[in-house]
Amino acid sequence: MEPRNLETVHQRIAAGRKLLGERLFKLAITQIADASAHKAKKLIAECKGRKRVFKGKKLSIPNVLALMQDVARDHRKCQRHKRDQRFFGWRHGTLGRWTGIVRINYATPLRERMDTRIKAEVSHHLRMNYRINAHGNTEIHCNGPGVHFSNTDDYGYYTGSFKKFCKTHTDLTIGLQQNWWRDVYKEGLACCDNLLTLAAAPYASAGGIGHADLDDGTVLYLAIWLKQGQGYKYEQEQGWIAKKGDFTCHSTARHPAGAIRGVRTKFNQEHRIRTHVVQEQIDGSSTVAFLKRLLAKDHAATNALKMAYPGLTCTVRDARNTGSCLPGIIQWCERTGLPYHDGEAPFFNVLQAHLDHPMPEAKLALLQALRRTFNRSKKRANTLLKETA
Repeated sequence: MEPRNLETVHQRIAAGRKLLGERLFKLAITQIADASAHKAKKLIAECKGRKRVFKGKKLSIPNVLALMQDVARDHRKCQRHKRDQRFFGWRHGTLGRWTGIVRINYATPLRERMDTRIKAEVSHHLRMNYRINAHGNTEIHCNGPGVHFSNTDDYGYYTGSFKKFCKTHTDLTIGLQQNWWRDVYKEGLACCDNLLTLAAAPYASAGGIGHADLDDGTVLYLAIWLKQGQGYKYEQEQGWIAKKGDFTCHSTARHPAGAIRGVRTKFNQEHRIRTHVVQEQIDGSSTVAFLKRLLAKDHAATNALKMAYPGLTCTVRDARNTGSCLPGIIQWCERTGLPYHDGEAPFFNVLQAHLDHPMPEAKLALLQALRRTFNRSKKRANTLLKETA
């Protein structure tokens, strides 16, 4: 009796509800699932509001019972999907579809499904923000934060004339805190400043920072995150994470004031760019607008800047002055291949790295480098901005 050719469970439930009527539908989703066959037949017979004719044929009690059981089964599936959506934040369409980067099997227990989703999320951030050795194993568990790795030289991997070389085999084990999905992912702290957060706990007041100082929407966390070392080495760092809006800032100092100051600086700088309020301007030409032309790959603006300032650089100090945290700067430089220990890099190298791996903090550092350079020679900057306007 159930129209199986419909695409979604919701459509099947709606069709069954129309056939059964309101009273039998409520009976199906409340009692029919746990009732015996004899009791179900008695309940159907006592219900006088059901429709007895469908497409010219009289509905028998066995057919009505089968339809009610199908509706009850589909209703339980919808309830389970809604629960998973509230817990995981998923969106469900047809059953058995690919959701995100992992295929969900609803026959498995909820705990196993949660572990599968967490491992898929963490693996995604590892591939995007860290150097992961393809010749190795990566294990993820939720038994407490921690990092353990071992690098082994495999001289049997290559053969022939290359057998004198070895292949590095890396075994990486990453531990997350219990309830990582609720306490870290749901708080928007899964990957902050390209750093994977292993554990985080809100910290309202610490070391003299009172509630009055955090009334502007800044939230403070005591956290542990994963740091990329040299090659395929990994370390864990403990410190503070300050969050305001979509921006975060890390600090490994004993006092969280640096993290709070950094995230507020980031937020205020980005707010000025978005609202075009209180921008530094030179003869009516905005430095922000000029940077946007560079990000849009405007060849005229790029060539003019190269001619006017051939030795233009972007320094680590520029990033620090815009509120970027030191762990985030090091991680982004490791990811993009920029020489962090040199303290500076050519401006257009940083610009290209930002285009390849977008980062809001990198855009703020580029803007700070332009402002610093333009303020040193305003006359040459005025000529440049007028020619490219």
